[in-house]
Amino acid sequence: MNRRSVLVGLSVALALAPSAGFPCSTANCPLVTQTQDGVRSKGTWTIDFGYRFMRQNAAGDVGSPDTLPVAPLIDFERQLVLDGHHADASMRHSLLQIDMGYGISSKVTLGLSIPLLSDRLHRQFDLEGNVGVPHNLHTPTDANSGELVLAGSPSAHSSRGIGDIQLGGTFAAFTTSRHSLVLRAGIKAPTGDYKIRDTFGSIERPDLQPGSGSWDMTGAAQYQHRLGSSEWSVFLGGWGGLNGTNDLNYSFGDQISLTAGITRATPGRLRLSLQAGFLAIARDRFLGAPVTATGLRSWTVTPGGRLRLGPGLSAYLFAKVPVANRVHEAQLRPRVDILSGFSRTF
Repeated sequence: MNRRSVLVGLSVALALAPSAGFPCSTANCPLVTQTQDGVRSKGTWTIDFGYRFMRQNAAGDVGSPDTLPVAPLIDFERQLVLDGHHADASMRHSLLQIDMGYGISSKVTLGLSIPLLSDRLHRQFDLEGNVGVPHNLHTPTDANSGELVLAGSPSAHSSRGIGDIQLGGTFAAFTTSRHSLVLRAGIKAPTGDYKIRDTFGSIERPDLQPGSGSWDMTGAAQYQHRLGSSEWSVFLGGWGGLNGTNDLNYSFGDQISLTAGITRATPGRLRLSLQAGFLAIARDRFLGAPVTATGLRSWTVTPGGRLRLGPGLSAYLFAKVPVANRVHEAQLRPRVDILSGFSRTF
C-alpha cells in the first residue's frame, strides 16, 4: 500500500505526552487533544484515535446542596445573566477524537483534529422556584441570599455531538542528537454545535456545548534535551490559546499553560514520563462583561507511559492529577483526567 494513503489507526493525541506538552486546543473545554508525536518524516502519515475522560466535582465532593458552588445561568434569548441561578454538583466529559498528521517536509507537518464525539453530563441543584420552569420565566436572583431554597435533588443536563475541527502545523526549528525545539500553530473553526437546547427549547449553558461557535487560535513551543548518552530526557513547553466571540456574544476565556517534565526510555518497548504543569484560564465574557464563576488556575502532576506494540504502532496511558486549584468565586474543580489510546504511523 502507498505510504501516502491514509489508513485509520488507533491513538490518543495526548495533551501531556512526553513528546509534546500541549494541553487544551479549543476554547470551551480543557480536554480536546491533538496529535502530539511532533514532526513527521517527509511523506509520512500519522493517524490517531483516542479517548479522554474528565470529571469535576464540588470542593470536597460535598453532597449537600447547601454547600455546593452557586453559579449563574446565561439566558441567551433575553441577553441576561441570571446570577445565583443554581448550585453545580458535578460535570463529566468524555471525548473521542481522531487526529491526522502528514509530513510535507523533514521540518514541517500539517495536522487535522476532529472531535468525533463529545459527551457531557452536568448535574445541578436548581432553585425550588425554577424547577420545571423554562428559562424565559426565570428572574435574576441570588441563591446565596438565604431567602431562596435549592431543590433537594439535582437535575441532569447532557449533550452529545461533534466538536470544533482544528487545522494546524508543526515546525521543527532545530533537531540534533541531544536537543530539539518544536513550534506549533493552529486555528480552530466553529464546526461544532454551540446552540443545543434544553427540554424547554432554551439554549443550554456554554460549557455543555460540543463547540464554542467562535474562531480561535493556538500556539505552542517545546524544547527537549537528552541528558548525555543516557535514556533520560527533560523537556519544557508552553501553550496559549486566544478565543474569539461567537454570534451569541459569548467568549470563552483565553488560556496559557506551562509544562516541565522528564522522560526515560526503559529497556524494551516502554517509555515512561512524569510532568508538572500549570494552566491559567481567564474569565469567560458575555456581552463584553466578565462572567462570574469562570476562570481558574490549576497545578497538576501527570505520570504516564507509552508502549510500542509494533512497527509504527504505540499505545498510551496518562493520568493528570490536580495538585492545587484556584478559582474565581465558587466553581467545580477537576478531579480526574485520563488520556488513553493508540497511534499508527505509516
